[in-house]
Amino acid sequence: MDSKAGLDNFLHAGLLAVQERLGRHLVDRGWTCRQMAGVCLQDLPDRLTGTLLRCRRALGLPAGGNDPVFIDECGRAVLAVGMEPHLRRCRSTAERMGATAPPSVFPYAAGHSHTP
Repeated sequence: MDSKAGLDNFLHAGLLAVQERLGRHLVDRGWTCRQMAGVCLQDLPDRLTGTLLRCRRALGLPAGGNDPVFIDECGRAVLAVGMEPHLRRCRSTAERMGATAPPSVFPYAAGHSHTP
């Protein structure tokens, strides 16, 4: 593996780890999978998206205000039906990188407030 490929792999893993932290932050505040699938970068404060944007730009992935917050490694939006498995995958990646806090529960339920 050349150094560019190694850096890209590291950045992709970092992208997932950042999404895991952001997802945990939103879930802890009552967000649902549907709400997270519908949120765009401009909908969240810069303090929550700064690292995410840097990773995306380094990888050439969508990083505009109207782009979805949660994306896969190819830049495709994660749909509500796939959000929970996506966040589990993000968590697994973050754990392998040593970049995560103790496990949290993802209480996905409709009707919760979604204040970031």
